[in-house]
Amino acid sequence: MRTSVLKRAALALLFALTLCGCHNELENDLNLLDRRITALEEKSSRMNETIKGLRTIVESFNNYDFIRDIKPVYNNKGQVVAYNITFTNSGTITIHNGTDADTPIIGVEKDRNGQYYWTVTYSDGVTNPIYLSNTGQLVYATSITPEIKIESGNWMISYDNGVSWNYLGKATGNAGNAFVKSIDNYPAFIRFNFVDGTSVMVPTEYGYKSCMNTVHDVNDNLESLKNLLASLEHKASVTDMIPIMNGTDTIGCTLLLTGEDVPASLSFFSCSTTTLPEIQAVKDDADGNWYWAIKYPGNDEPEWILCGESRVRMNVLQGTSPLVGLERYEPDNLYYWTISYDGGESYDWLLDDAGNMIAATTSEVSNPVTSLVQTSALYYTMTVNGTAVVIPRYNSMGVTLEQTAVRMHASDTCSIPYFIENANQFTEILPIPADPGFKAWIEKVNLTRGSLVIASPASFTSGKSSVSLLVSDGKGTMNTVTIDITYGE
Repeated sequence: MRTSVLKRAALALLFALTLCGCHNELENDLNLLDRRITALEEKSSRMNETIKGLRTIVESFNNYDFIRDIKPVYNNKGQVVAYNITFTNSGTITIHNGTDADTPIIGVEKDRNGQYYWTVTYSDGVTNPIYLSNTGQLVYATSITPEIKIESGNWMISYDNGVSWNYLGKATGNAGNAFVKSIDNYPAFIRFNFVDGTSVMVPTEYGYKSCMNTVHDVNDNLESLKNLLASLEHKASVTDMIPIMNGTDTIGCTLLLTGEDVPASLSFFSCSTTTLPEIQAVKDDADGNWYWAIKYPGNDEPEWILCGESRVRMNVLQGTSPLVGLERYEPDNLYYWTISYDGGESYDWLLDDAGNMIAATTSEVSNPVTSLVQTSALYYTMTVNGTAVVIPRYNSMGVTLEQTAVRMHASDTCSIPYFIENANQFTEILPIPADPGFKAWIEKVNLTRGSLVIASPASFTSGKSSVSLLVSDGKGTMNTVTIDITYGE
């Protein structure tokens, strides 16, 4: 009897333990399924976010939008799992990446007309265009944004904002890849590399602005260079050089000119370093005329710029200065240098010495457009795109004395009024006697007027002497006037 009771108790305990084990196993399975469903939902959310981002990228080509900033997003292991990309006009998008898996991949490809359409790649690696089910037409990336979801364990896609859904494949729960394999970040453009091997490139705001600034500065420099060389033929000279400042940086200079039929001022700018070749004005010693030429990186000598078979002459009255520009090349959506020889009415691609288009990007090779002006006592020397120009300085230190010859006795004193044209607070006046016994000093009335006072020594009883009056503008220009001194009445 006792044995029977114990057996029944043991069986009950075993049954209870069995039920407990089944319950724990069932609970573990449910938790695993719940985590898998959560992971798939998060994946589909990331996929939809990336699809919207891809559409923004494609639309940027037609909207002339640029990437302003790109920042990687890291997970808790320090791995890059996404990119936040900010456009100048379209706000910020997020592009997710990951590892290859069974997830259907939504991507874009370009048709022969240059328009991007949506594609889908399945786990077997086959990529097909996405067509509208009712018309059979391609779904272009600028017209419709596909949506992804999971339903009954399957990937589903909609091309009509969720009105209808189409089967894509079994939702396995693997890690998945959100269409973009990698992103290359260059100063001038960002390249998005898709898992199917294709890629698209979007110009950056920094690269475009740098190149556009160069376009404006180079065109201004070429026009100023043409006018400067024409002005020198009219005997122009420079009265002053004023630096052009941007905060604490010197970004160019303005030359103040004097002479008949010449501009009052000409400005030159230092340009940002880019791939734009140097456009120069080169003098032909055979005929004495200046012609436009182009110097490519790595070449020692510039080449003549030709219009047809004739050289383009640089003359203020004949022809116009070349104009450089930027234009987007639709097959790759990047910008290339262009050039015009007819005042901007038409532009052609600017080609290198091998006949290839030149991408408009920043460059690591130093290619300054304008050197800083260097002064000497009589000249400015300026280099614009390799064209060296020597410019005479205007002698603004004209000194007028009431007398340039005087007679004096021993221990005598005389005072000679003077006038200095265009004198200012930087003007310096220094009298220098030729003989040590003489003394000379300046008594100023104001910046432009005063008197030169000369005192002779007691030993001056015959003969001649002199005093030199040196006048400097404080910038390197100096004028000298000599006063002759003779003994007697």
